[in-house]
Amino acid sequence: MAVLRPHLHDAVPLVDAAEKAGIPIRTARRWLARYRADGPAGLARPPRPEVGTRTFPKALVEPIEGMALAKPPPSIATIHRRLAGLDCVHAALTVQLGIGQLGSSSTPADDRFAAYDWSVGLASGPNTFLLHDPTDEIALPIAEHKHPVASENGFGEQCAGRVSHLFGHYYRCTF
Repeated sequence: MAVLRPHLHDAVPLVDAAEKAGIPIRTARRWLARYRADGPAGLARPPRPEVGTRTFPKALVEPIEGMALAKPPPSIATIHRRLAGLDCVHAALTVQLGIGQLGSSSTPADDRFAAYDWSVGLASGPNTFLLHDPTDEIALPIAEHKHPVASENGFGEQCAGRVSHLFGHYYRCTF
């Protein structure tokens, strides 16, 4: 408003007012148009539409937060190196897009076992699967599982105790 005030109240040419304030004339014209259209409220910065929402893929938030909260916390460079690993990025894309999900839901519920077929594409190996196990029992031998094997969609027998941990509750199984 301080830039426009001399023009509006003292009849100073807009070019002179802008030059004195050190702003480009195009900016001054744009501000004047907004002031004339909406009054002083038109000069306020509009709120950003994405404020309060995450634009980062949810499937990558979990591994980043999980690594950052580890004791002792790894360096940012270490987190970046781990995320740059093909399996982690592939897992995030798989879960976010629901590609290769074996079952009905496109994303796993926090309390449900989910399996994704990685036999084709980036994983490049037969019988390779991404598993989401909120109980983390898939990492244990089958004899130590407390939940029924049926809740693991048939992967309990094949993968129990023979998985590699990717991040959070996500594991890679190849058999």
